[in-house]
Amino acid sequence: MNDLSRILIQGQETLKTALERLNHSGRTVILLVDQDGRLKRTITDGDLRRLILEGENLDSTLEALPEQNAWTVPEGTGPEAVLALMNRHGIDQLPVLDSEGRPVDLHLRRELDQPILLSTPHLSEHERDFVEQAFA
Repeated sequence: MNDLSRILIQGQETLKTALERLNHSGRTVILLVDQDGRLKRTITDGDLRRLILEGENLDSTLEALPEQNAWTVPEGTGPEAVLALMNRHGIDQLPVLDSEGRPVDLHLRRELDQPILLSTPHLSEHERDFVEQAFA
């Protein structure tokens, strides 16, 4: 489970604070939550950039963000289902919510997509001979 405290933010925080959170967290998203910790929406650097281009400034609060439903999954959702949902909606991060709607984890595409699978090496008789010749 990820430590989400670095990426949770509330609406009264400023765009500057949100940008700093994104920058320092090493994540591609921060999570806007209400006072009870329930997810309201995800926020990317693109969301913040659009606000600034629309005339908001770094001292504006995140309350200027439009409401937006976030794609989420409940706790216990398997990686295949998570990746399928990401692929279906073209998203790279997916919050995991508890039964109360509070974020408890965050899936990132880069952690799920194209895992490196390791297996034991297999050498046929001829390959083994070649390896032994190389060592000799």
